[in-house]
Amino acid sequence: MFETEPMQKLRIIFLAEDKPRVIKALHKFGYLDFRKSKLSLVDDSPLAYATQLYELLVRVEGALAILPKPKKIEGRFEHLPAEKLVKVLGKEKVVQEIYDIANRLSMLEESKQELEEALYIASGFSCTSINLSRLRSTKASIACYAGEAKKLEPLLASLHGTRGVALQECSNGKEVFFAIASDKSEEAEKALSSLYSAIRQGAAKELNLDNKYLQEDMQARQLARKLKQALEENEEERSMLKAKLEKIAKGHYAKLAAYAEMLHIELDRANASSNFKKTEKTSIIEGWVPKKKLDKLEEMLKKETKGKIAMEPIASDELAPTLLNRPKLLKPFDFAMVFFSPPRSDEIDPTWVFIFAFLIFYGFMVSDVGYGILSLILATWVTKVTNPEGMTYNAAKVWQLGTIPAILFGILTNQYFGLQLDQYFLPFRGIDWVKNVTSFMLASILLGIAELIIGLSFGFVNKYRHGEKLKAYSKLTSIGAIVLGALFTYGAFFGGFEKGINMLTGISTLVLFVATIVLGGSEGSEAMSLLTHTLSYTRLMGFGLTSVMIAYLIDLAFTPTLAHGILVFVLLVIAFLVLHTLNMIVSIFEGIVQGVRLNIVEFFTKFYTGGGIVFKPFAYKRMLTKEEKVVK
Repeated sequence: MFETEPMQKLRIIFLAEDKPRVIKALHKFGYLDFRKSKLSLVDDSPLAYATQLYELLVRVEGALAILPKPKKIEGRFEHLPAEKLVKVLGKEKVVQEIYDIANRLSMLEESKQELEEALYIASGFSCTSINLSRLRSTKASIACYAGEAKKLEPLLASLHGTRGVALQECSNGKEVFFAIASDKSEEAEKALSSLYSAIRQGAAKELNLDNKYLQEDMQARQLARKLKQALEENEEERSMLKAKLEKIAKGHYAKLAAYAEMLHIELDRANASSNFKKTEKTSIIEGWVPKKKLDKLEEMLKKETKGKIAMEPIASDELAPTLLNRPKLLKPFDFAMVFFSPPRSDEIDPTWVFIFAFLIFYGFMVSDVGYGILSLILATWVTKVTNPEGMTYNAAKVWQLGTIPAILFGILTNQYFGLQLDQYFLPFRGIDWVKNVTSFMLASILLGIAELIIGLSFGFVNKYRHGEKLKAYSKLTSIGAIVLGALFTYGAFFGGFEKGINMLTGISTLVLFVATIVLGGSEGSEAMSLLTHTLSYTRLMGFGLTSVMIAYLIDLAFTPTLAHGILVFVLLVIAFLVLHTLNMIVSIFEGIVQGVRLNIVEFFTKFYTGGGIVFKPFAYKRMLTKEEKVVK
């Protein structure tokens, strides 16, 4: 229960001619984590067609990225082995068709941008007789500009009267487009300096006359009409090509996605042998396997190789990989542990304690039936719209499980959106938060003491296993200091024991505290946290009481009533729902954050090393393809 999955390192030797069959069998088996052998032998290499498979995978996934993805991909396709897959994809014309359409769309998109720029310029000068294609052919320096009409009006008026400057302009009310020809004289350059200043300030911009669509030999107004028609044709063709891609996606997306899945599987198999060693006639594999899978592995490999295989355990100082194997319902907690830091395979796995402690802490702090039910609905919705492999989904699953103790604690404390329903129709009065604050504080401290004792016990086992006996004993003295310290506090401040017993527990606590410092060595400072970490668990009571009091105040001020009319009733309903929703969000957030924090900061620091090597077996997951039979 408190150990990661036991692992065994193996060496597997088989004939080189059986390599493809063994690789397929191991891939299907899905429980061997490869390790490169340290034997002084030649390294094996990927299978010959690995590069070809990779190129095909890049090509197929590129085609899939171009196609619009359907909302739902359906179908199950027969898996094709590598050789056949290469032949089939070599004849698959739809992939090339997708790329051709994509290239054409890219060209059209570039053309669209240039056409829009050209149309903007041509339309701007359509009230003039300018032929934009001839502006670069004159000996004079000619440039075209555009800007905000109101800001440029004084500037243009001054340019009209300047010798050596010819100006032609066209305004649509908001923008003004103007062409300037100058003879580069000193007077002309001086007059144009104010234009350059306007450009620097962003009031005007120079137009690109090198646009290829402006080279038509016709007046601006004629060119504008032609460009508008060209843009419409461009849009029409792009729409047609996009519709064609959608049609291809409907008929081929699932099949291409299945091909990509097959290519991933076959490429994994083709590259697997790069982890092997080899002799002239044999191949050698080393790796880690869960001990409970050893018999199944041996039986399968003997079947595939007709008994021509040797499988032997290897004694190794190497740290075994970590495999957490919780029931499906609790898998999100395994995800959380790996995301935080997976436990080492040579230390106690605290996941089960983390699961139960987190759920209790979360329920304690939220402690409201209404909030629990609403958060259950929200958490369930999140799991429906997120990726099951992602962090958000797994966090929502943990949250979903946390709503159960929140509802149970809500029933126990008689909290329904802050209301105590016993006054209406429920006979059970529950445990009142406000009237029993001391009891809730005591309960939170006792929960903390219980978890800290478990953590210190785990620390004792871990240290003792690794030969650090003095530090292991310091964990035991820490437990004694916490227990006797709690008894001393109870006796001294609450009159629970006689003076003699109080003195004995006090002295014993001090002795154990000093012993913890001495025995702990470099970890002796842990003794200083025994009191602070124990008291830290009072936050369970603090946040729980805060949520209850806020809910009570909301009910007191905003519970809907018809006494003051319909409008006031509606406003009260809105305020009631909004404020309870906000209080619920804060309660949920604090419940999750503080529930995780107490486990990581207070509990894990008593024993946890973490940093384990995650078990990564040679395996695959099929979504769109059917399992193929291993070829004999």
